[in-house]
Amino acid sequence: MGNGRSWPNDVNGDVFRSLEKHGFDFEKEHLVDINLDFDHWPLTEDELSYVKSLYPTIEIILPDEGEDIGNGVDVGFLQFQVKTKLTYEYIVITQEEITGKISKIGGWCNSWGVLHE
Repeated sequence: MGNGRSWPNDVNGDVFRSLEKHGFDFEKEHLVDINLDFDHWPLTEDELSYVKSLYPTIEIILPDEGEDIGNGVDVGFLQFQVKTKLTYEYIVITQEEITGKISKIGGWCNSWGVLHE
């Protein structure tokens, strides 16, 4: 790696290496999509209210009628955005914190994304 960055050999590290390879600017703030998955779908109103109390800007992402459902994906997920400088540590800590808060309703956080311009 040209600038000396190194990330652990895991899924998050793989994403960081790919971003670096494609010239991602880690010094700027970016909008990061944080995804919350659940072992059941849809969520109950109480479950959704609980998550909204933690993350008020949460959005419900339903499976796409065409591609997702056509490929057997019939569950949605929740997502919110954070504007931040993207670091490996931030992602790992955020995933752990969110999973700790939503695991009691069958949820976890292990996926995220960022638009690379």
